[in-house]
Amino acid sequence: MDASNSLFDKPFEVVRVNPDGKKFDRVSRLVCKGTTDNVDLVVDINVEVWPVKTGDKLKIMLCRTLAVEGGVDTGEYNQSGKPTLLDKYDYGMHGKVFHFDFDSGNSQTVSVYISFGGLLMRIQGNQRHVASIKKDMRLYCLMKKELSRKKN
Repeated sequence: MDASNSLFDKPFEVVRVNPDGKKFDRVSRLVCKGTTDNVDLVVDINVEVWPVKTGDKLKIMLCRTLAVEGGVDTGEYNQSGKPTLLDKYDYGMHGKVFHFDFDSGNSQTVSVYISFGGLLMRIQGNQRHVASIKKDMRLYCLMKKELSRKKN
């Protein structure tokens, strides 16, 4: 994969599912904690399509195109049969960044809000982790479960 294609690429652990109760039959809200950086993530997903539970380890990537070689997304569905980034992930969404909120107590902390057709995501952490994400940007969110490594 072309590293320049990735705007955000982090591992997370699901620490809670539906902390405020289940609002919709097919949708769950995941509360996740970054496993390598101090980044928090809240995201809604369709659990009928991709079930996730507390303790699952996820890799989450935000990118501008599904093309493996990177470049500009044309907005057209790929019917060429060529491999895409989505082939390497379990679940994907397409959406738009709609809001940034800077922490008044810490000028380095920012929350980024993205809507994926009504499924919402909030990334919260140091602004250096989301520096390449801009308001009104259209992007893809790709997710996959990471296998747990057992310690001997």
